[in-house]
Amino acid sequence: MRSEAKQPLALYASAEELERYLGDPADPANVFSFARSIELDERDEYPEQACDLLDAWNFHHYYIPQEYGGRLKSFDELISLVRVIARRDLTVAVAHVKTYLGAVAIWVAGDEMQRRRMARIIKNGGQVALGLTERAHGSDILANETQAAKTANGYALSGEKWLINNATRSAAMTVFVRTDNKVGPRDFSLLLFEKDRVEKSSYTHLPRVKTHGLRGADISGIRFHDCEVTSDALIGAPGSGLEIALKKLQITRSIVPALSLGAADTALRATMSFAAWRKSPNDTHCRSSPTKYSANFSSA
Repeated sequence: MRSEAKQPLALYASAEELERYLGDPADPANVFSFARSIELDERDEYPEQACDLLDAWNFHHYYIPQEYGGRLKSFDELISLVRVIARRDLTVAVAHVKTYLGAVAIWVAGDEMQRRRMARIIKNGGQVALGLTERAHGSDILANETQAAKTANGYALSGEKWLINNATRSAAMTVFVRTDNKVGPRDFSLLLFEKDRVEKSSYTHLPRVKTHGLRGADISGIRFHDCEVTSDALIGAPGSGLEIALKKLQITRSIVPALSLGAADTALRATMSFAAWRKSPNDTHCRSSPTKYSANFSSA
């Protein structure tokens, strides 16, 4: 009975551990503080130190299932961890967690070799992106034009993927490409593109796009110039790209609320703190100083 009662709380033990490790976000000297996050956002600067701090804690291991040497065993646990980051800095959360978005197609439909390769990339600190959308088509992915022509040894990619998070910084990318021209949902496939396995001249990073929010994130793009990848880059069966993409988005969409919850958490705490110390000329009963932000996850 006791072990069953404690079971739900065990899901949040890693989140509490991460909170303690990251320190007090109200301390300006902390590299992962609110003050530091504002400074970086105003300079449109990538949160390098905060991401390094997460890597040192091996947060990226939570993007890898346990059977491949990672720590991912529960989406509930991953959501609680992402919320910890998002409540401190939404840019860091989006920039770092996007690796899981890029990798999940491999966990859904990749073969054994691809899964082990992906686990190795992530464990070595490589970021992974998802090359899904294009400049001219937005969310209409069935209109995508990036081609992957069959070659003797694999595929040659030509075209552009745009508004891709971590397109420039990533070591690998799962790319949604057209492999047929029959004008149907089976015209598309997913390929694993690894930058260290192709000619550097066969792709070009596009300039980072200025955004209203997440201003330090690497939201850019990539252009392929007959970029040759080997046949083992194909994820799943030819023509199954749309099916795999939809499956992977169903999984990642379940994690996205953690970003909103983390942001709302901090907004609520900031509002409560302001309401507690604000004093009007006719009110003599309010506190004279703001309450301190609690960095303890268990108090959320």
